[in-house]
Amino acid sequence: MRQNVLYHHFGSKEQILGSLLEALVRPALEAAEVLADVQAHTEDQAAARLYALAYYDANVLATWRWNLGVLFALPEAHSAVFDPAHRMRAQLRQRYLEFTESVAAHTGVAIVADHSFRLVESVAAIRADGQLSADTPHELALGCLRLAGRLNKLTTVTGQASTLLKSLSALSAPELR
Repeated sequence: MRQNVLYHHFGSKEQILGSLLEALVRPALEAAEVLADVQAHTEDQAAARLYALAYYDANVLATWRWNLGVLFALPEAHSAVFDPAHRMRAQLRQRYLEFTESVAAHTGVAIVADHSFRLVESVAAIRADGQLSADTPHELALGCLRLAGRLNKLTTVTGQASTLLKSLSALSAPELR
């Protein structure tokens, strides 16, 4: 895309970066909001919900045309101009914490900060290093379950999560706004 075409749609470089940052977070945040309404009274239900969010998020980050996951690490991305994107990211991080705590309440494991969120965000580094495989989203989602103390009956969880993931298929694909 030529620069003059970009500036026809965006007034500045900051608007371009802001749109990219928001587009990066929006799909997972929308999925998290849908999943927040899913009942998670049992350990299996809670684990399926966490797995579904982690898998969905990791898959979007892994398969989007560009490796935008690296953008939040840029020094330029820490300007107050990008507060809307940072608020969205904080909301997503909070959902990860809630979903992880929901599983940990059943397993008795102490939560280690927002490590599930950070584990999924590692897709950007995995992708940048050329180590991404088709199984990466699944492996990271399983890692989130392990962080929450869920170590067994993972096939049961992934089966239930599959149903949840199908319910997310109606969500829009990542796009710039």
